[in-house]
Amino acid sequence: MGKLKPNKDLNWWNEDVKSFLLKKKLCFKIWQASKDECDHQRYIEAKKFAKRMVAYSRAAAKENEYTKLEKAGSDKEIFKIAKFRNKQTKNIKHNKYIRDSIGSLLTSDKDINDRWHEYYNNLLNEEFPQEPMPSLPSVHGAIESITQEEVKAALTKMKYGKISPLTKISKTAKRLLG
Repeated sequence: MGKLKPNKDLNWWNEDVKSFLLKKKLCFKIWQASKDECDHQRYIEAKKFAKRMVAYSRAAAKENEYTKLEKAGSDKEIFKIAKFRNKQTKNIKHNKYIRDSIGSLLTSDKDINDRWHEYYNNLLNEEFPQEPMPSLPSVHGAIESITQEEVKAALTKMKYGKISPLTKISKTAKRLLG
């Protein structure tokens, strides 16, 4: 069945809907265990029926909301219903309670957000211990240039389809050299 989303209208959720969804889940598990076509058909029927029952339940909940809105006697009640419905549609960030760096519990949203900011700031700016880079002896004198024989030897070791386009050596040049 999965988890229900926190900021959604759940007026339609009741025991009947829950029982139909559990029956659908049970039919699915039976079908997955047996792989029988008859069990598959039972699952499909249970799935259709569960969808239909959820749709009916949602429609009834919407109808109930609209009747409440129509029966509202004063502007105050209408604004109260509108405020409640508006609050349900907003995507409000829910913070869980967390502990700060010394271990005390933070409960206010501002303190929690500040703690997350501090945590990521420390995480991304922390220096990790590294082994020192070994120093290599410096090269004395001029670096020798690559000879034509070394190029020929390297090209003969290469396969025809494996020439890198970055080397700018054509296949015909390789054939001529090798």
